Amino acid sequence: MIEMLLASPYAVLSVLLGFVLFIALAAASLVLYERQRRNLPAVAEWVDLGERIERKRSELAVIEEKLAELGRQAGERDHLLAEIDALRTQREAVQLEYAGLADARAQIDDVKMQAAQAATELAKSQDELSELQKRREEASALQRRIEEMKAQLGGLPHELSAEIEALQTTLSSLERELDEKRAERGTVRAEAAAAEQQLLDMKRQREALLEELPTLAARATDAKGELDILKEMLRQANQATEAVRAEVTQTHSDLIATRHALSGATAEVQELAARKEILHSTVTELAAKKEQLEREVESRQQLGRQDDAGAPSQQEVLGDLMRLPVVLDGGGGKPVAYAQLESEEAALQRVTQHLKSHNLEYPERVIYAFHTALKINDVAQLTVLAGVSGTGKSLLPRRYAEAMGIRFLPIAVEPRWDSPQDLLGFYNYVEKKFKATELARALVHLDPYNTSSLVSPDDKSFSNDVMIVLLDEMNLARVEYYFSEFLSRLEARPSLFSKGEQPNQRRDAEIPVDIRGRQESTVRLYPPHNMLFVGTMNDDESTQALSEKVLDRGNVMQFAAPNAFADVKNTEGSLAMERRLAFATWKGWIKPSDRMPEADRSTTKDVITKLQNIMMECGHPFGHRLHAAMTAYVANYPVGLAHGIGVNRPLADQIEFRILPKLRGLALDTEAGNTAIKRLRDLIKHDLQDELLADALEAHAERQSRGGGLFNWRGLMR
Repeated sequence: MIEMLLASPYAVLSVLLGFVLFIALAAASLVLYERQRRNLPAVAEWVDLGERIERKRSELAVIEEKLAELGRQAGERDHLLAEIDALRTQREAVQLEYAGLADARAQIDDVKMQAAQAATELAKSQDELSELQKRREEASALQRRIEEMKAQLGGLPHELSAEIEALQTTLSSLERELDEKRAERGTVRAEAAAAEQQLLDMKRQREALLEELPTLAARATDAKGELDILKEMLRQANQATEAVRAEVTQTHSDLIATRHALSGATAEVQELAARKEILHSTVTELAAKKEQLEREVESRQQLGRQDDAGAPSQQEVLGDLMRLPVVLDGGGGKPVAYAQLESEEAALQRVTQHLKSHNLEYPERVIYAFHTALKINDVAQLTVLAGVSGTGKSLLPRRYAEAMGIRFLPIAVEPRWDSPQDLLGFYNYVEKKFKATELARALVHLDPYNTSSLVSPDDKSFSNDVMIVLLDEMNLARVEYYFSEFLSRLEARPSLFSKGEQPNQRRDAEIPVDIRGRQESTVRLYPPHNMLFVGTMNDDESTQALSEKVLDRGNVMQFAAPNAFADVKNTEGSLAMERRLAFATWKGWIKPSDRMPEADRSTTKDVITKLQNIMMECGHPFGHRLHAAMTAYVANYPVGLAHGIGVNRPLADQIEFRILPKLRGLALDTEAGNTAIKRLRDLIKHDLQDELLADALEAHAERQSRGGGLFNWRGLMR
């Protein structure tokens, strides 16, 4: 069969055409795969952003439901309170009406007494009237007899006439008295009739009140029962409100690690409303970023569909990243010689003298603390200098670097920063070039392993340098947005004391920089241990608070406002250009934690255990990372230079730098918060013998408990 196919030229041509089509399809598949692989990070980030937006929306919906439930319960509680007030008013009215019955009864008794008195007076008047009627009848009979006797005698003697006149006068007097009595009897009868009518009215009113009294008593009993029911409903509503309040407080603690406890449903509704606004802004920011990534993915896909035949060369794409940064070009293109090996004590004395020459009066303890925090960057990757503006936070690392012979790279953080690109740079799709930052260039040239492969393997000019990278005003933007990934990479580095370090051990610490136009694999940058990161932050309303992730990985040195002001010399130093501190010398000053004396190790362990118990009881526990960092700080503190102070001072420093910042937002008006502050104060004062820090902590807590009731460490002047 094969011989027959080979004998036919058309069959051979068909086989060749099929093979060519197979090769073309394979090549097209490889090109498509490569394009999809290049676009994969952006697509993955886009999908991740979509998932994060959905999660945030879900959280927002849950919080809105809780807000609605709280609003409904608050409305029900207000309705119950209004009903209770109405029933209380009704009860008071019934009580007043019932009390008015006593006044009515007293009035009825008074009218009865008046009626009895009127009846007695009427009886007396009637008796007197009867007596006067009898006397009038007797007088009339006497008058008739006199007339008869006058008629019989024909005239009366003078005596009889006088007696008759006297009798007539008496009769007239009696008649007038009778008329007066009659008038008085009419008045008494009218008063008696009015009294009888009033008595009848009072009786009817009394009967009506007596008939209404059981109804009023029943209404009062019903009102009392209903009031008891409403009180029970109010109690249940309060319990439900307290349960919801506890749930909302727990949710608030889980989401933003806010450490303040609010009292009252109104305060919680306000807090949830604020959280709602924050989540709304976060969702909006994520949606905007998602749209930006969609546009970027579309742009990359369009660029991927273009002909790659005209792709720029590696030198054109990465030229800006390969360029020597200005911070390393201080010697006119020639590296400055390394200083001779010297002791740590001599280096710190030189730092102190250099600071004094610029009228910078930092206490010895502050200088030693800053120096030690930089030494332990293996376990605490960031040193933060916080405080009010103008307290010398930026000058300390600059002058320290000058005196030590350390490279110094200041980076001004901008509020719009939201990704690691702001630190490293970005790929310009128009120019088809990568625009690198000074930090990215420094990472390329300081890397002793040449991870990026952008430096000649024989060029070791700067791999033994030490550099301080200063993120000035680092909390103008959210640190988690632009520095979170960087912190994770720094933490993933192999230990400074690890032996037999291999490339695969550094893989997790390498930072990928996806650059289109590079034919080889993605450029990867490695942040070495000879690059030290320092950040400054101002305590004002324009800045963002540090998250738990940043606090766990850094020492926060709080600078208090100064009591006195000195004239600071702003002249730039030149020591960093005349001498260089070799990383080998710096590494020789660092001591592993397992080499601590046994007594110091035991004391350190006991103090950290007590701190863990205190922090757990107030709801702010810490883990192994913080334990290792505190132990490393104590092990590397230059105690031999500090007059034999032992481990008390470095342990007190770690409480100030690591523990107190984690208590931000602790409610001081609660038993847990108040107890935590008291136990910390006693530990610092009695166990560590640092009365100044203990007194400052107590004063801070007392002052802030009178204000908002939330703890916020502001540092102290030593």
